[in-house]
Parts: sequence; C-alpha cells; structure tokens
Amino acid sequence: MPAERVYTDEQLVAKLVKGDRTAGDALWQRHHRLVAKAVYEVTGDLHVVEDLMQEIFFKAFRKSKLYNPEMGKFTSWLVTVARNEALNHLRRRRRTAHVSLEDTNPEGGFSPIESPSKQVSKRESWSQMLGAINSLAR
Repeated sequence: MPAERVYTDEQLVAKLVKGDRTAGDALWQRHHRLVAKAVYEVTGDLHVVEDLMQEIFFKAFRKSKLYNPEMGKFTSWLVTVARNEALNHLRRRRRTAHVSLEDTNPEGGFSPIESPSKQVSKRESWSQMLGAINSLAR
C-alpha cells in the first residue's frame, strides 16, 4: 500500500489557488491551532476566537493567490492575516460599543435651532425605531 503524499504548505497553497478544496482542508487541519492562538493573543476572548476562525480561513483562502513564498513562510502570512482580522474585529466592536440605545435620551438632545415640528418629527421617528427594535427583541 503506497504511503500518502505529504505536501508542503506552499504546495497546498498552489493547489488551493487552482481550486483544490482538499488543500484548504489540509491547511485548516495543519494550522487551525496556530490561528486560534494568534487570535486569542490579540483578543483574550475564546468566544471571539470561535467566531473569527472560519472568517479568517475563508479570507486567507480567498486571498491565497496573494501569498508569495519568496516573501516568507505561509504560517507567517496566515498569522498576519489572523492578527489583522482580530484587530479589525476589536476596532469594529470598539466603534459600536460607544452607542447604546438605553443610554440615549429620546426626549432631549435636539438642536435648539430646529423648528418645533422637526423636533416632534424626530421624536416620533425615534419612538417608532425603538418600538421596532423592542418588537425584534421579543
């Protein structure tokens, strides 16, 4: 019985670029722990690691044609992709974490130079939006 051929990372990436999905599976099996560790080092959150793993590999596989073996090892490139994606996740979370509907006041905060009818219109829109959001939460 012939031994199964073991491909290098670079060979697997070349196969992946040509559309071989089994090459992607092999890269996942070989490097998912390394990627998880890189994401955890950035975020410190196991839930984020779970959330980002598939996204990171999907992005890396989509952009695999950008990998250049002459510039370094595949694992270095993959860890860079993983860290960047983890940092992007933290930036997105930080940007959206500043605004909370509970912390806002729909009764105030309108510009004093707005007409009363425009203020009423904004309050009505705000109330409709909160009603719609609350109905989604149920």
